[in-house]
Order: sequence, then structure tokens, then C-alpha cells
Amino acid sequence: MSLRHLTVGLVAAVGAVALLAPSAHAAPPSAQFDGTYTCTNGQSYEVYVSEHSLVGYVNGKAVTPRAFEFTSALALVVADGPYAGDVITAGADSGVTGANNKPVLHPLNNTSTCTQAFSGPTEFVVDDQAVEFFGIDAKYIGSLVTGTENASITVWITTQQLARR
Repeated sequence: MSLRHLTVGLVAAVGAVALLAPSAHAAPPSAQFDGTYTCTNGQSYEVYVSEHSLVGYVNGKAVTPRAFEFTSALALVVADGPYAGDVITAGADSGVTGANNKPVLHPLNNTSTCTQAFSGPTEFVVDDQAVEFFGIDAKYIGSLVTGTENASITVWITTQQLARR
């Protein structure tokens, strides 16, 4: 699976369900993602996106983050079609947002951040979702693009929750 599919699926999952809580709104099966996040207090935890829920754990115990932020930067080259050779730079930044993509209503005092960064090659055919999500020009729809993606996901978890893990 390409990182583009991974990040679009993960952000869709995070925005569609309460982060790290079971929900009737499932992430798409293509959004499977496992990863270790490193926290400012030295802890780490695993996130699993599945067809049924987005569940997070610190040392094997569930946690509920207060907010999250996803960022992605793409450097792409159009590989085919009338725009072959065009260079595209695109990206996404969710901003700091709460569960279900709602604004953060309270300050994030007494929280620790936990982050996972990833980088690697990507290849995909530009579709409506990529145009909307990454801000790619719609003239590239249907074009194969190749390149790299650098992305990160940060979550804010109360320091007290982490201390109990």
C-alpha cells in the first residue's frame, strides 16, 4: 500500500471516529496501519486502524487523546499523460483538532504529545480524493504520479493518563 493511501485512510479514520475509541463509523479496510508513537515523556504506544475501530494503547492499556494533528508533504512527478514531467508539490495539515475533527475547545494544558513520523516513496493515480485532500490541481486527475511523502501524526494525551501506564 502506498503512503498516500495510508495517510488518506488514516486521516479519514481519525476524522470519522473518536480517536482511539470504538465506533460504529469504521475506517476503510484499506487504512490498515500499525505504528509506534514516541511521547514527550519517554513513553510510546501502538495505534491500530481496523475495519471496526481506531484503538490506541500505552503499555497495553487504552488511552483517549485530547487532540491530534496530521501533516504531509508530497514531492511528485507526473509519470504519464499530457502533463508527463510536471513537478507537483502538495501537502496537507489538519491543524490541531479534537476527536471527530471538532475544534479543540479547551487548552491542551497538562498533556504530552506523542508523534510518529514517516517518510518514503509513493505512487498513485490522482483522483478526486487526492485533489481535495492534498490540494493537487484537478487537471492531473487520472495521471500517474511518483515521488516521496514526508508525514507525521501527533496526538495530545493527558500527562496523567500516561503516568498511569
